[in-house]
Amino acid sequence: MGDRHAHDLFPRLPDSVVDPGATWPDTVRWHIDAPEAEVTYRATVTHTLVGDTIVNGRTLLRIATDGTLDTVTVTGVPGAATFRVLKGPVSGIVLWDPERGLVASAEYERDLTGKLERPDRRVLEMSLEGRLRLRLER
Repeated sequence: MGDRHAHDLFPRLPDSVVDPGATWPDTVRWHIDAPEAEVTYRATVTHTLVGDTIVNGRTLLRIATDGTLDTVTVTGVPGAATFRVLKGPVSGIVLWDPERGLVASAEYERDLTGKLERPDRRVLEMSLEGRLRLRLER
């Protein structure tokens, strides 16, 4: 399941050239069915081209992202599974390197709330918040 954040590295860009201030919608969905867990992920976001910036001599596009994130995680075996359902806002800034065709860096804030249902059917309220930072090293 280590590649699950790779989807955050490559925001889908519009098919045509856009000017600063332009926005475009994006929905990213993925599903992992591994022995230790089954995970369903959906992010529905709007990207906005803020402009460009120069970092270490490279011109990078600055893209703002705002939207919602939904995840469902199931662990265990049928009849004794634990379900975790989380939903909430996600926002961030991506610095896209058009010369390399890669994200140079990205920073996302997430503030998710939801529930955890245990095999004994106890339901616990839960939250997950934090910052995810990604940076291209070379």
